Amino acid sequence: MSSIMKELKLISIEMEHFKGCERRAVELNGRDLIILGENGCGKTTHYDAVSWVLFGKDAQGRTPGDRPSDFQVKPNGSQGSGVMPAVTVVLESDGVPVTLKKVYRELWTKPRGCAEPRYSGNTTDCFIDGVPKKEGEYKAFVSSMVTEEQWRLLTDVYYFCNDMPWKGRRALLFDLCKVGDDASILAEQPKFAPLLAELGRHSLDDCRARLRSERLKANKALDAYPIRMDECAKTVSDISGIDFGAVRAELARRQAAHDEIQAQLSGIVHQSALEAARNRLAAASNRLAALENENTAHRQAQAVPQADPRAALQADLDSVMQRLADRETAFDRDNADIVTAELRLDGYRKRWREIVKEKWAGDKICPSCGQPLPAHKIADAKAEFEAGKRARQQQAVDDSELLKKDVADKKARMEALDLEIAALRLKKEDLAAKLETAAVPEPVKVCDLPDYAARKAAVTAELAQAGQEVQKLCDDNKSLENELRGKAAVLSVEMDGLRGQLAKEDVLAEARARMERYASERQAVGEEVSRLDGLLFLADEFTLYKSQRITDAVNALFDNTRFRLFVPQVNGGLSECCDPILSDGRPYGTVSDGEKAKMGLDVINALMRAYDMRLPVFIDKAGEITNVPKLDTQTIIMKALEGQKELKYA
Repeated sequence: MSSIMKELKLISIEMEHFKGCERRAVELNGRDLIILGENGCGKTTHYDAVSWVLFGKDAQGRTPGDRPSDFQVKPNGSQGSGVMPAVTVVLESDGVPVTLKKVYRELWTKPRGCAEPRYSGNTTDCFIDGVPKKEGEYKAFVSSMVTEEQWRLLTDVYYFCNDMPWKGRRALLFDLCKVGDDASILAEQPKFAPLLAELGRHSLDDCRARLRSERLKANKALDAYPIRMDECAKTVSDISGIDFGAVRAELARRQAAHDEIQAQLSGIVHQSALEAARNRLAAASNRLAALENENTAHRQAQAVPQADPRAALQADLDSVMQRLADRETAFDRDNADIVTAELRLDGYRKRWREIVKEKWAGDKICPSCGQPLPAHKIADAKAEFEAGKRARQQQAVDDSELLKKDVADKKARMEALDLEIAALRLKKEDLAAKLETAAVPEPVKVCDLPDYAARKAAVTAELAQAGQEVQKLCDDNKSLENELRGKAAVLSVEMDGLRGQLAKEDVLAEARARMERYASERQAVGEEVSRLDGLLFLADEFTLYKSQRITDAVNALFDNTRFRLFVPQVNGGLSECCDPILSDGRPYGTVSDGEKAKMGLDVINALMRAYDMRLPVFIDKAGEITNVPKLDTQTIIMKALEGQKELKYA
């Protein structure tokens, strides 16, 4: 905002074919003006004309167009008639006069194929002090004097409270009051320091939501601790009666008894006679395996393979038969190709004879003009025909020669194949005769070692004797061994039970440690819940403080107008709004038009002070206004006066 008061005064308005006004000129010379007339006489047209010249819109912010809801610049029924509405406004900007003019000109184009031009829309011509300007230059010049938002805010008594979106209205009020963010407001009061530290870079609503979420989690944890501690107390009560010292002594006694039984079992299992018998059994088993291996090697040495000539003869015969079949196939293929080639040669000869018989029968009359062709043209045509004839004859000869060469090559290859086929047939017959008379080798007779049967019988008898001896020794000690193993198994089960009881000693210690840890954690969580409750209470208290502080700062800008910026919610929070209210508490929507205008003037006075800017104020529907507040700026009042058919200026 500028430190120097900027002032804009309206000197004169001149309208021609604008809206319903054919021609009108109003001289204001920077003075206040009252416009009187019946409804529909065109009082608001003055405001629309100035707004259109400045920003291309009417007083309600609508742009020109053809729809009923658009700003209708032209008089009704004049669309495409050649009428060009024009408005000239003379302003005084900080003492310097400037003339702004706009002409709403029709565009006529002549489409291809049409004799008459057609109406194709409108365009706007802009002038500054009589000099034509481009639209961009014109807008930039106007913006240097006043922006569209400033114009609507400082000239229309109904715009801020009624037409402006409430969020934009609220943001503008906050900007005028220089309302800081939550962090800066929190820093104003020392009691909000804990909440400021918790806020960080987040908004108050996000911080409150996080605190509530953390408090919910902490409460759930706090509710779970009594259940956990009861479970630990029950565990301690169930286990604390066990005498772990007596259990350890009993486990040691039974472990000693178990060790003694294991020593006795070891003596039985490792007796020397039984061990020797088992060794003899193993040795006999090894000798039997060695004899079997030796005999197997002897039999394999006798199985000497003898050559069988039939396999080689059969392989040679198969190879010759395959080669013979390949050569016969090639011979037949070449023979068929020669027959086809002979037929093609006959065709070439026939074509050559037909070409020889061809005679030139060209046209001697020009197809374009119908006149006889000159002699040299006829000679050229005949020469071209003869050249083409010779070329086709030569082509037939060349193709025949190539085909003849191919036939000669194939006949030469067939003679070679015929010789090779005869040789292969002879070789086939020879191999077949040899295969027929080839001798089959006799199988070799294989026998065991000379003393194999006697040696195997002796080792088998020794193996049976050793097995019987081991069985006899095992049967004598089996009953005692089974008894000892049964006692050892019982002792193992009893020791497992004692070890299970001793394991409960660690469970008891862990349960007592958990009880202490839960008690400590419960206290810490309880303190955290108290801290979160305190912060949430501070957040609610700050919300009330912030709402009151901002409301007071905003309302201090105005004399008779107040703004409700917050609405209490059921959950204790505040919902944002921006509702204008008369100083006696009545909402803007319930007061009369005159009171609405006074509220708008009150707002404009405050905004002019804030912007350091004075603009002409237009007060429409001023018939109900009494005791119009005095503004330190030019004022144009539009009043409805029954019976006043023509506009009257005062």
